[in-house]
Amino acid sequence: MSNFGERLKNIRTEKGLTQDQLAESCDTSAGLIRHIEKSRRRPSYDMLLTICNVLNTSPEYLMQDELTIKPSDDKDEVLRIVDHLTPGNLKLLKDMMKTWASHLTD
Repeated sequence: MSNFGERLKNIRTEKGLTQDQLAESCDTSAGLIRHIEKSRRRPSYDMLLTICNVLNTSPEYLMQDELTIKPSDDKDEVLRIVDHLTPGNLKLLKDMMKTWASHLTD
């Protein structure tokens, strides 16, 4: 089973980034990224959020083996679908969700 560091490395390589590129985008050192990927260090909360924003992923995904509550498969499936939408379709989906949410909370 993957741990945090392995999962970070996998998503970084899926995005086509080197450790140096990720480090630069996160305003940190490549050494820190290497240590995190080898599970020698844990990122700070702020660094975790920065990494997630740069890689367009969630903390839950990276930490799922360490959390007692596992993320929902439904959420992952929805996110995979959303990732493949065109910008126009993404806006349409957002507008539809806003409409649905307003009816659900009334």
